[in-house]
Amino acid sequence: EDFDRRTQADSNVVKSLDDRLFIHISLLNDLKKYAEARRYFLLLSGDGKYNNAELNEINLQVLEGLGDDKQILPLLEMSAKYNAMTPRMFDKLKAIYLKGHAGDESGYQTYLAGLKSNEEKAAMKAYVDHNWVNHPMPDFRLETAEGLFITPEEWKDKIVVVDFWATWCRPCIMAFPGMQLLVDKYAQDKHVAIYMLGTMQTGDYKSKSVNYVRGEGFRFNLLHDSVNPKTNEQDLVFRQLVPLFGDSSIPRKIIVKDGRVRYCSGGYSGSPSKLMDELSLAIEILRSEK
Repeated sequence: EDFDRRTQADSNVVKSLDDRLFIHISLLNDLKKYAEARRYFLLLSGDGKYNNAELNEINLQVLEGLGDDKQILPLLEMSAKYNAMTPRMFDKLKAIYLKGHAGDESGYQTYLAGLKSNEEKAAMKAYVDHNWVNHPMPDFRLETAEGLFITPEEWKDKIVVVDFWATWCRPCIMAFPGMQLLVDKYAQDKHVAIYMLGTMQTGDYKSKSVNYVRGEGFRFNLLHDSVNPKTNEQDLVFRQLVPLFGDSSIPRKIIVKDGRVRYCSGGYSGSPSKLMDELSLAIEILRSEK
């Protein structure tokens, strides 16, 4: 009765069942009831088995708990096909690849790229193309975690990714593993910089941000948004970009080149690997510009 067509209702049934199975499998994994968790995993729909990065990570833990090494590689390869991978899953996949290739990683990136479906690649390209913008970046003087300050001069001749986040923002925190993948990918690239910019926080926001990120083991370049002198709120740079964003929601990623915001996307899909691929594709397209 809630849907216009029977196919919509059937699709909703499948998704609702997958969501409930995910919760049940997660609880069974926490209880270390691996065999039972595995049985419920097999009841998921075809897409439901592999399109959720958090569930894929849980299934990896279940298989490890069962000692079922034969099923781990197929799980990782299917998760890569759906672009729903966590950092630990990447580490596991690479370790298996190296073991099977006598430690030679020369073909690993080609192998990894070949696992992704053409449909996933096309969808990612379409998503990135939808998010191109061309907006002036506000002037700024932003404080780092070490108490130093950076200005637009620091970003000259660089492609700069900025992630607006806050300690109270659950989706922001959930996106951290994907941002860490991106940071690690470009760690040696002097022409790409990535910053996590805390905004819209209260109290001792500097300590909150730094202690949380460092406490969780993330290796980020942290910045603190400046306090707006008119409102006394910690959102000076972010608020100046709200006309571009269309709303004040976070997480919000932008990419800056030559003093202009060229890319902008909001929210979090739930997949660390998908977030890394999105921003990597945007970076490389901007890099290829004449």
